[in-house]
Amino acid sequence: MGLMVSAVLLNRFVAVMSPVVMYICFKNIMDILPGNFNIGMIENGRKVLEAGSAGNIIFSLGVILFYAVIIASIFCKIAGRRIKNEIV
Repeated sequence: MGLMVSAVLLNRFVAVMSPVVMYICFKNIMDILPGNFNIGMIENGRKVLEAGSAGNIIFSLGVILFYAVIIASIFCKIAGRRIKNEIV
């Protein structure tokens, strides 16, 4: 998420501090979501589902991949727009 912000705002301070600010914002957003979709519960290794270890691992990987694909697609769209502007 820090790369996404630094792609929009070209500043060294923003590039360095945006991961910290995004972590705080992302943590506050995750506190609103239920426990199954909360990254904090997943990364702390708490039992998210009552499906056993394999079910928890598969569900956790799915949720993290879902979030990563959304963030990566936003970053690619923003960075692609900037690259197109530089080429022209």
